[in-house]
Amino acid sequence: MTAKTEQVHTPTPWKQGTNTRTNTGEWILIYTEGSKRPIAKILPIHTQGNRQAGDFDEEQANLAFIVKACNAHDDLVKSLTFLSEAVRTEPCMEIYRAHIEQARDILDKVKA
Repeated sequence: MTAKTEQVHTPTPWKQGTNTRTNTGEWILIYTEGSKRPIAKILPIHTQGNRQAGDFDEEQANLAFIVKACNAHDDLVKSLTFLSEAVRTEPCMEIYRAHIEQARDILDKVKA
């Protein structure tokens, strides 16, 4: 049986390239703070260069969403973990049990 090794991602915070529509494609790249080398690239949503009106806006929104989610990930996991443990030790937290159970389910998905 092979032990599962945890993949380590590029440290956050991440940032997106400039918001300009240039031929360099800078706007679709993701960087780490202080780095000039991209760590990821958002691909066009239409294949074979068949761009549609509004594609740039949707691709830009996807990029911003990915960067925001990745940058918030560690803090969200810490907060959900804290809440999950708090309900076990603090009787006054019982009224939040349903929300805490939902937080545990989310943590299980994130850690899978």
